[in-house]
Amino acid sequence: MKVKGDVRSRNDAVFIMLLFIYSLLVATYFVLRYQGAWLEADTRNFIALILDLLESKSLTPSEGGYKFGFNYPVLSAFLVQITALPADTLLTIIRPFFLTIIGPVTFVLYRLFLSNGLVAAIAVFLLFLQPEFLFVSLRGSHGIITWVLFVFSLFLLTMASTVFGKINRFGIYIGLFYLAAFGLIATNVFFSGTFFFCILISLLGGHVFNAVIKKDQQSSKGLKRLIYTLLSCSIITFIFVFYLYPPARQSVTQLNRIMDQSAAFLLDYEIVTNPYTENIPSLWINPGVYFGLTLANWMTLSTSFVMWLYYAFVLLIKREELPAEKLFLWFFYAAFAIQIFVSIGLDFAGVLSSNLQLRLFPGFTMLAIPFTAEAILKVLRGTRQKFPHTRFFLILAILTIIVWFSGASLLKTTNEPLVSNKWTFSSNSEEIALEWMHLEIKNAIVWVSFDDRLLQLSELLGYKYDNSFRFDLYELNDRTRYILLSELTQLLAKRTRQKIPDVFGDHRIYDNGDTAIYQIRPRTPHER
Repeated sequence: MKVKGDVRSRNDAVFIMLLFIYSLLVATYFVLRYQGAWLEADTRNFIALILDLLESKSLTPSEGGYKFGFNYPVLSAFLVQITALPADTLLTIIRPFFLTIIGPVTFVLYRLFLSNGLVAAIAVFLLFLQPEFLFVSLRGSHGIITWVLFVFSLFLLTMASTVFGKINRFGIYIGLFYLAAFGLIATNVFFSGTFFFCILISLLGGHVFNAVIKKDQQSSKGLKRLIYTLLSCSIITFIFVFYLYPPARQSVTQLNRIMDQSAAFLLDYEIVTNPYTENIPSLWINPGVYFGLTLANWMTLSTSFVMWLYYAFVLLIKREELPAEKLFLWFFYAAFAIQIFVSIGLDFAGVLSSNLQLRLFPGFTMLAIPFTAEAILKVLRGTRQKFPHTRFFLILAILTIIVWFSGASLLKTTNEPLVSNKWTFSSNSEEIALEWMHLEIKNAIVWVSFDDRLLQLSELLGYKYDNSFRFDLYELNDRTRYILLSELTQLLAKRTRQKIPDVFGDHRIYDNGDTAIYQIRPRTPHER
């Protein structure tokens, strides 16, 4: 027994090391590809928050702080202090390597769910093939911290479910869960609420299953304790929002707006927006390429659902027992699947920039992937037993699929134009032009782009604009006097079929090779 345990430990250590190396390679590829010349809205906002927090030395700085929690800005500010790195360098160069944390942490959870180190390793690897998960994990937002605390919370609850009769160990797991829950709330009170609600729904489902079908009184009592634990998280959330961190009160306003928009959508049956049909055709030249790059998502959704139905048949029709850990995973999957369906409806209602499903999908993916890993291993073992002479072709097929999915996930993650999953790129020539413009142009409006790309870059560079000087975005304003036009903007316009201003006949007052600034010719005697 001890020898087997040692072998398992060594195998698990090898799996964790391989996953760490793969995630390190992914982060390295991302950093080397952009070399810091990227930005997106959340990363820009957090850079500004970190600088404001360091300047004011307060959790609620002059700009108001991050309205959903202080955990990530404070952690980032601490790292800036001890490393002496600029905030933008930390979030754009160092932050992507935080991806290496999630592999070992998630492996431990999957090992608990699946009771098999190999299947758990396959599951974590599949997680790294999900473009949406990679996006939120690589950008400079709180995503990776949120997922680590989320995984830790699930692990502690699942462990608590296995020791209902051992009150001391049960108490330790619940105490640690409260710490993880507070960390999750302090990181993002909005998403922690959605996660806790889904876990509560899954626990209620498990309680009903135990009471009606399984009729296990001891498990029912233990689940009641866990339900009370989740309900008490609402008290922690209330204290955090209204007493510990005042900026989080803005999330209540956000929640009211979501409820109003959802009610309008459900009662009027009016689709405010359809991000799934509007954005894909407009931002991808060939929809087939989009579906090819997201093939790992569709495989995860389909195979996990088939396996979930299989276990539903085992539980409800055959009335067979499942380990407590697998039963928890089954109910977690159902609850988070319901959340995804609800979020799709909210997207149609225009809630949260119509990208709520994209925000919540990684959480569902983390619970669907263990089922997918099990299905893949069953298929591989069945194929090997029925066709023993096809081992070479089977290995070749597996390697081909791994290479394809790895490349596809990296390509989509680093070229994602949909909704908020959009990287913002910039060039050195644009930075130089913005600096010149800031110094030389006064009391004017300048058109810079058909999106907020250069506005984000300008704010990152520390340029502050007031009413005497501001950017014109999207369509050209009649009061605009200058146009900044870069080679990158023209390429993006051609790629996304956007219209850029015609500068023929206007004065070119600045040109550094790739970026030029034009002064629009006066159209009336009062202009100059």
